[in-house]
Amino acid sequence: MKNLGIEAHFDAKKAEATCETIYFVKFSVCLHQGKGDYSHGIIVEVKRTLGGCIEFMADCRAILKAAQGDSTIGKFQLGPRKSISEMNCLKNCDEILRNASKYASEALECSEKYLQDDRDDMKILGLSSVNSLLDKNTCSCETLKLVYKSVFTGEINPGIRSSVRSFLEKKFDPNTSDEHRRKLHFLSIQVIYNSFYVCRTMCREGCKKALKENPWLTDSLTKTLVNDIKEIMTYPLACLWSLKCLNEMVPLSEEVKKNALNCGLLGAAEKACEVGKVYCERLRCEAQFLENLVK
Repeated sequence: MKNLGIEAHFDAKKAEATCETIYFVKFSVCLHQGKGDYSHGIIVEVKRTLGGCIEFMADCRAILKAAQGDSTIGKFQLGPRKSISEMNCLKNCDEILRNASKYASEALECSEKYLQDDRDDMKILGLSSVNSLLDKNTCSCETLKLVYKSVFTGEINPGIRSSVRSFLEKKFDPNTSDEHRRKLHFLSIQVIYNSFYVCRTMCREGCKKALKENPWLTDSLTKTLVNDIKEIMTYPLACLWSLKCLNEMVPLSEEVKKNALNCGLLGAAEKACEVGKVYCERLRCEAQFLENLVK
């Protein structure tokens, strides 16, 4: 790796090297004892952890070749390039954009089906799917509107709204493991945050209207988020995203602000800010911002 200009630090106990390339891609090289047919040797695994660059493919192949005893460094060749008009993968983009609402409806139906499945892994997949449909960088405005309306009002795909509410209020199936309960609760907070963020940035007045007309958002949800902030030492990720949610909601609704303060938000935010100073700058910033909003 030195010949490739890669900085590496090897942990002998873990049999793992943490590496960084000159083009700022970080990765790990892990050594595993072979099993079965491969028990006579060592398995080498390369895992990229941060960044992305076409040159990384060449370095990755060189490391794996060296593990097999070939120390020669080949030159990475790019294949022949095509113009955009010749790329088959882009030929149907216009049709996809024209039918964005149709595809979004199908995706929401699929997410709703996953959330109503008996298996917890499928429910997690359903929430992850809803979150992916709330990404402003990849989804059309029509898709975003359909999704946040589904989350807030339940007029379409009501199973999504009811599932998110249940997971936020920690109403789980008795057989659900603690690990899955934490994941479902956390992903539901993300769904709520992403819905508010998208709705506010697309139509601030519409977001205010949703808060005014839906008492569950201003009452039960607000109380749940404040309680998650109070539990910062038990589940800091849920605390962080609850802070982010309230930072979206409080400026849009005096009712949310009043209910949050009645639930002890100010003390919870102050504690989160103190913990954030020690452990996480992002947490401190969110807590400080919210503290300033409600004072």
